[in-house]
Amino acid sequence: MRVVEIFNSIQGEGAYTGYAASFVRLAGCNLRCHWCDTKQSWHLSDGYELATIEIADRCRRRIVIITGGEPLLHDLSPLVTILHDRGQRVHLETNGTLPLPDGINLNWVTVSPKFLSGYTLKPQKIDEVKLVMDEHVNDRLIAHLLKNYSLVYLQPESMNPQSISRCLEYIDKYPELKLSLQIHKILNIK
Repeated sequence: MRVVEIFNSIQGEGAYTGYAASFVRLAGCNLRCHWCDTKQSWHLSDGYELATIEIADRCRRRIVIITGGEPLLHDLSPLVTILHDRGQRVHLETNGTLPLPDGINLNWVTVSPKFLSGYTLKPQKIDEVKLVMDEHVNDRLIAHLLKNYSLVYLQPESMNPQSISRCLEYIDKYPELKLSLQIHKILNIK
């Protein structure tokens, strides 16, 4: 697989905020969001080739988060199997444009739908939705997400003050929404 980086830190977003985790950032993305904070992972040629066992060996935490770019551009099944065999939990962060492979056993799926995809959500299993607050977010979209998913987070775009204000306005209007602040950025850690 083409790997951009593997590192150990804490989950900074969503329901598992604060948990120790290993992160596997894979190369390649089928979207090009202007506010993306991982543009170094956009191209399948980014990063370096690494054998599945080598990736697994670098994941030292009980929770392993596979992210990207868009990790579903890769065959994740061998890596997920190895990690589960070692007793690790496997979380996936996806933009939601691709379905999960048949038979893949993920412990947690975070979908972060984007305007460029029409906010499409194709995975069969979605544990949480993380919506980056940009100019395209509206009442209709939020009402749809809340109707269909039990855990919906709003995340300010790059900690932009206007985006934070919009998040707070929507949370006031829809109290079942939750705020995700990317605490790893606030703490200035990876």
